[in-house]
Amino acid sequence: MLNKFINGFSSSDFFKNVVTLVSGFAIAQVIPLILSPVLTRVFTTKDFGLLGAYTGLSAILAVFAAGRYDFSIIEPKHDKDAKNLIVSSFFFTIAYCFILLLIAIFFNEKIALLIGNIDIKWWLYLIPFSVFLISNISTLSYWLNRKKLYKEKSTSKIISSSSVTLSSLLIGIVTRLNGLILGTIIGQVFNIFYLYKKASLKGDYFNKKRSLVLLKRYKEYPRYLMFATFTGAIASNAPVILFTSYFDASIAGCYALSQRITSGTVTMIGNAIGEVYRQKASENYASFGNCKELFVQTFKRLFLMGIVPFLVLFFFSETMFVFVFGDEWLIAGTMTKYLSFSIFLNFLSTPLSYTIVFNKSQRGDMFLQIFRAAFSIFAIYIGYTMADYVVSVKLYTLTYSVYYIFHTLLQYRSASGYKKLKFL
Repeated sequence: MLNKFINGFSSSDFFKNVVTLVSGFAIAQVIPLILSPVLTRVFTTKDFGLLGAYTGLSAILAVFAAGRYDFSIIEPKHDKDAKNLIVSSFFFTIAYCFILLLIAIFFNEKIALLIGNIDIKWWLYLIPFSVFLISNISTLSYWLNRKKLYKEKSTSKIISSSSVTLSSLLIGIVTRLNGLILGTIIGQVFNIFYLYKKASLKGDYFNKKRSLVLLKRYKEYPRYLMFATFTGAIASNAPVILFTSYFDASIAGCYALSQRITSGTVTMIGNAIGEVYRQKASENYASFGNCKELFVQTFKRLFLMGIVPFLVLFFFSETMFVFVFGDEWLIAGTMTKYLSFSIFLNFLSTPLSYTIVFNKSQRGDMFLQIFRAAFSIFAIYIGYTMADYVVSVKLYTLTYSVYYIFHTLLQYRSASGYKKLKFL
């Protein structure tokens, strides 16, 4: 039975597309992994803490840039409509980033004091540019996903990863500045140029009236997903900011490195499967009114792929971090040990998260995201009152684990073709 399961999986287009993405994601992860021991010796824990605060703030703010209409690009029947949504997303992003720039100019010092890291003051001027890049990379990526250009998506990951890592090292060695942030921006610039070239969006396809019709048709995305994604972004990125404010930049840096290594590595296959699953599930649901079989099969594959990395992280993370990065990174290993539970559940749930849009369960997703964001912040605050970052990490992991379990149940209901729950 197992052989039949594996053979059926490996002979499908689904598997081939997954392999294409995984290969790119794997190479993209191997590059920073190989050079991470060098990075941790060029940059301090405080440097990583500053990077975490910058990227976390950028990710949270980027949620509003395109109104989450980038998520809807995969849905229209005709490419012309999808291209209209791309242009609309771009205009929203331009206007939003201009407002962010004004805020950075007038309130940068107050924001830096609020975060608890005055070193981020001058970097805040670059956040609008980073938000612009993040939003448009997301928009173009969804277009490539719609067109099933998985090889191009894999290449974009490699280009981004290699340019981020190499430029970070070069800037750090030559100038002694925090090349981690500059390297990240350089990688995003290379990535967006490549994506735009491969998207082939030339032509006159924007129609103002048609665009307004499409924005109204897909209003569920800004109405529910924007807020849900925002709270999710807070839950995911607030810890490094709160660790900076409640403890110090070194603790935040250890958390940032833990996330940089584990989340990227363990979930790269899950993300690749999620990209392919999203497109295939949309087809199945449109044709049959459900995608239950695909959902269950994908969940099983994710479990089999993720269980071994989870066990390795839980039992050996402290030893591995000290051996690879040095004694000063033991705290990062300890954090990873406890975070491994939520990382594993994230690996199972997140690739399937798009399923909730099929029965319009975005409202239910929003409530779960609110729970995750609120209790994540509360969990870290409890650790702060006890002056123990380990307590913060444990409670944070518990919150995330509960969230992923209930979110997976919501996904399963949607995949089965059930109507959304009445109270949602």
